[in-house]
Amino acid sequence: MGRISDAWKALTLKRVANLPLPYSGRGQYGYVGNAMPPGAKFDYVREAGDLWRNSTVSACLGWLQDNFCQARLCVKREAAGEAQEVEIEDHPLSLLLGKPNDHYSPDEFWDSLITAFKCDGNAYIIKARGMGGLGQPMQLWPVPPWMIEPYTDPSSNDFVTSYQYTPGNGGTYYLPRDQVVHLKASPDPYDGRKGCARLKHAIRNVVGLNRAETYTASVIGNGGVSRIFIPDPSLMIDDVVAEGVKDRYERATRGENAGRVPVMSVPGTFEQVGSGPQELSLDTILDRPEATICASLGVPAMVVGLAVGDSTRTFSNLKEAESQAWTNGLIPMQGRFARGLAAQLLPDFGDAKGLKLEWDRKLIVALHEDANDRAGRAVTLRTGGIISLNEARSMCDLDPVDGGDVTPAEEAEQGREQAAMIANGGAGKTGDDETQNDFGGQDPNTDPADDEEPDQ
Repeated sequence: MGRISDAWKALTLKRVANLPLPYSGRGQYGYVGNAMPPGAKFDYVREAGDLWRNSTVSACLGWLQDNFCQARLCVKREAAGEAQEVEIEDHPLSLLLGKPNDHYSPDEFWDSLITAFKCDGNAYIIKARGMGGLGQPMQLWPVPPWMIEPYTDPSSNDFVTSYQYTPGNGGTYYLPRDQVVHLKASPDPYDGRKGCARLKHAIRNVVGLNRAETYTASVIGNGGVSRIFIPDPSLMIDDVVAEGVKDRYERATRGENAGRVPVMSVPGTFEQVGSGPQELSLDTILDRPEATICASLGVPAMVVGLAVGDSTRTFSNLKEAESQAWTNGLIPMQGRFARGLAAQLLPDFGDAKGLKLEWDRKLIVALHEDANDRAGRAVTLRTGGIISLNEARSMCDLDPVDGGDVTPAEEAEQGREQAAMIANGGAGKTGDDETQNDFGGQDPNTDPADDEEPDQ
């Protein structure tokens, strides 16, 4: 524990500006747990490389990042007697998320977390405090998952003792748990301290797309299609020479050499074997890998314009697909972020009892009902006597009218009263005596003198 406390002192006794920051550098999201996909004998993880650099993954991540900040993260308090929570304006956490640090905008801050969360399953944030490491966090720094990971001291019974942080300056630091926010996707069964992104289970689809793009680009760039080399039949070639010819041919025509005509060391002929892009149906063979990757990231292919979504793309379907992208891709991730920040960051700004983090999505167009659909639903509810006239008008973005707040039950009661009055002969008549009224039983329009007999 000594080296942990020494590193902690070295960090917290300096100003925020002197905190070792995550230096830029090329890393690779490793695969937590079983590195070999089921049924595979080839190292797909190594060939896949950085998952976010795959074109389909990048397109989906771009959509998630571009739309993430349309929603606003709010700090709310449960208010007694109120139907909804009350937002706390200018809460310190809200202000800090508005400017995480001097070098990251809110968009860049969330972009980094989204990439790490969707590609690795672990998004880390370092809290940079002031002098002595005390007080509220002054800055928030997203850290790539290859620079930091949970650490458990063998002599401790804690699930996570600290976080091992290697920023790239040649040093390793052990940060206390309260200095790190760890946002996890589904826990990895092989190591519950970490999360595991669903995209990792689609690793073969990532490799397939990478290979297809490399092949297509190479064939187009090399101006030809693959051909097979057939040595001259008159030659007497032993196994050693044949194996050498085969190796030379493969090296000269595979990968980025696809489509090239190799120069062989023995005489022979080349014959086309029908392996060009058109014959391989690369326009459709990649549909399934694209669809699998999109499903893993929660973004329909139609939304990001991929070819696999062309067959079903219409204006109405596109709107539904955008709503589905929010429902399956953004909203669940935002929910995990909100709950993780509420548990690991919100208490740093005082008593968090009764507080919660919630996303405000009222301005998200993709989640709004179509105007025609809302009008039809308003008419149905109004006709069924479920809502008042003004409630129906509000659903259609129309202003209220006088008397429109009467509930369906009140309208029914008024109708029964009017029917009873009509059945009784008109308003103000409640019996057989037409002159019976509220003026003592005497018609006020009748002069009492008319009832007296004239003088004789």
